[in-house]
Parts: sequence; C-alpha cells; structure tokens
Amino acid sequence: MPDDRLSAIEREIAKLCQSFAASLPERRDALIAGWSAFENSGWKGVGADQLYRAAHSLAGSAATFDFANLGRHARVLTDHLHALIDRANVTSDDRTKAQQMLGELLAELSKEIEARR
Repeated sequence: MPDDRLSAIEREIAKLCQSFAASLPERRDALIAGWSAFENSGWKGVGADQLYRAAHSLAGSAATFDFANLGRHARVLTDHLHALIDRANVTSDDRTKAQQMLGELLAELSKEIEARR
C-alpha cells in the first residue's frame, strides 16, 4: 500500500478516535442519567436497561478506540449490572458495589475528558 494511502487511512482512524473522545462528556451524562433511572426504578425495568446499555456501549467502543482502561471499568460495571438485573432481590451491598463501580468509571471518564481539553 502506498504511503499516501496509508496516511489517508491513518487520518481517518485519527478522526474516528477524536470523534469518540469528543463523545465522552455525553456518554458520562448518559451514565449519570442511567444511574438515576436505575435507582428510581427500584433496580429493575427501564432504568436498569438504560444504565446497562450506556455502560455496555461504552465498554465495547472504548476498547475499539484504544481507551483500554475506560473500557475495563465499563466492562466491570456492565458485568455487575447484568448479574443484578437477573437477580430477584438486590441487596444494599449490591447497590453499594454498583455505585462504587460507577464512581470509578465516572472518574476514569473525567480523567479522559480532562486529558483532551
């Protein structure tokens, strides 16, 4: 492949990565809104689905765009939420753990957002 064509592909990949990085504030907001809906829904139903989808989407896309640490935090939260959604009773320990995982994910998101300002 000629160098100029490789450079064009590299530029397109860089644009995609920049676009993903630019979406991080909105993704953070979606996680916060999802958490609120999750709490308000009694840890079930639409609220649980909203938070799970936001975390799951971030887990998959972060790894694609070389945000490995962010993807790892999102995956840990996603796995925990999946277990909670399938469980009949969610304990206060489960909720505390989910809230801690979300806090760690939001901290990592904030770090990435700040690094790109």
